[in-house]
Amino acid sequence: MADYRYTLEKRGKKYYCPSCGKLKFTRYIDTHKNEHLPEEYGRCEREIKCTYHLNPYRDGYSRDNWSERGRTTEFSDKQVASETDLPNPSHIPFDIFMQSRRFYQSNNFVVFLTTLFDAPTINQLLTLYHVGTSDHWPGATIFWQITEYGKIRSGKIMLYNSETGRRVKQPFNHINWIHTVYRMDRFNLQQVLFGEHILRHRTECPVGILESEKSAIIASAYFPHMVWLATGSLSNLSVRICQSLKGRTVYLFPDLGAFEKWNDKVMELIELIPETAFEISDLLERSAGEDGKANGFDLADYLIRFPHKTFFLKKSNNDFIWAHKDVQAEILPNSHRESKGVDASANAGVSPDDESALGDLMRPFGDTENTFEEHITKMANDWFSSPESEVYKSNQKQKSSEGEKAD
Repeated sequence: MADYRYTLEKRGKKYYCPSCGKLKFTRYIDTHKNEHLPEEYGRCEREIKCTYHLNPYRDGYSRDNWSERGRTTEFSDKQVASETDLPNPSHIPFDIFMQSRRFYQSNNFVVFLTTLFDAPTINQLLTLYHVGTSDHWPGATIFWQITEYGKIRSGKIMLYNSETGRRVKQPFNHINWIHTVYRMDRFNLQQVLFGEHILRHRTECPVGILESEKSAIIASAYFPHMVWLATGSLSNLSVRICQSLKGRTVYLFPDLGAFEKWNDKVMELIELIPETAFEISDLLERSAGEDGKANGFDLADYLIRFPHKTFFLKKSNNDFIWAHKDVQAEILPNSHRESKGVDASANAGVSPDDESALGDLMRPFGDTENTFEEHITKMANDWFSSPESEVYKSNQKQKSSEGEKAD
C-alpha cells in the first residue's frame, strides 16, 4: 500500500463541513509537515445527504506542491500523475454561470463594496470579474475561476459579513464549490488564477497577485492599470497555475506572515518560467504593525484606509487635484446606506485640501525608511505617469460629461 503524503486525519477532531455545516468533516493533513491542508480540503461523513469531498489528489493540489523538472520528488510516480496522464479538466455549464450574475442587492460582498466605491466603479468591478451571487447561504458570493480562453473551471462560494467585509467563519468556515453544490459527478477540478480571463484582453499591463479574491477586486479599483489576480489560498501559488503568466511582469503581494512561503515559491517560478519577470514585495512584512501581523492582513486591508475618492489625487505644487468626479452610489437606497454608516452625499470623503488626512491614515506604520504610504504613493505616481492613466481619465471625463447632459 502506498504511503501517501496527504491523508485524511485519523482519530482527529471533527470540523464543521463547509457545505452542509454539520460537525461531520474530516480534514486532510500533510504527513511530511504534520499540518493541515487548506481548510476546504476534506470529506464530510454524510456521504449521501451532503457528498462534499475535496481531494488534494483530484484537483491538482498535490502536483502543484511537489518539486518539478527532475528534482527529487516527495512522491512516487504512482502517487503523482504526469500532466499527460491527468484527465481533462471539467467545466461549468454557461447557463449556471449566467444565472448567478444578478441579485447583487442581497450579495453581502457587493453590499460591503458600496461602503468603499461609487456605483460606476462597483459595476465595472462586478463586470470585470464576473462576480456571482449564490443562495447556498443567504448573501453568499461566487468567485468564478475562468481561463484566459473563457472556460469556466468552477466557482468558489464564500460568505462575507456585509459590514466588515470579513469572511464568515463561525460556526464553520463558509466555503464551497459550485460543482459540489450541484453534485456534478466525477468532476475534475483544475483550478486557475482568479481573474485569469482578463489577461487575454490586457496583454500589456503588469500583473499583481494576491491571495484573496476579494482583495484582488478591491486592488483593481485602486490600481486599474494593473491586472489583479488571486491564488485563492496560501498554498495555491504554483508553477502550473502560473503558466498563463508567461512573458508578463508580475508583482506578488503575500499576506502578512506568508512572505517566506511565497518567496520560496517565487524562486522556483523564476527558474521554471524564465520568460516571466517575477518580483515579490516584502513591504507589509517590514512596515506593518503587530495588529496587522496577528490578523494576517493583506494589501487591500491597507488600501481601503485610503478613501477611494481621494486616492486618485495628484500632488502638484503642493496642491491636490481631483482626478475623479464623485458619483453618488445608487446600488442601495439612501436609507439603507445611511443605516450602514455610509455617507450618501456626492461629495463625501476626505477634503482634498487637507494634505495631512492621508498621512493620518497611514500613521500606524511609523517613520520607517520605506513606509507603506511611500510605497502606495510611488505606485500611484507610476499609475499617473502611465499611458493607461490618460486613457482611463479620459474615459472617466467622458462618462461624467455624458452624465451631466443626461441630468
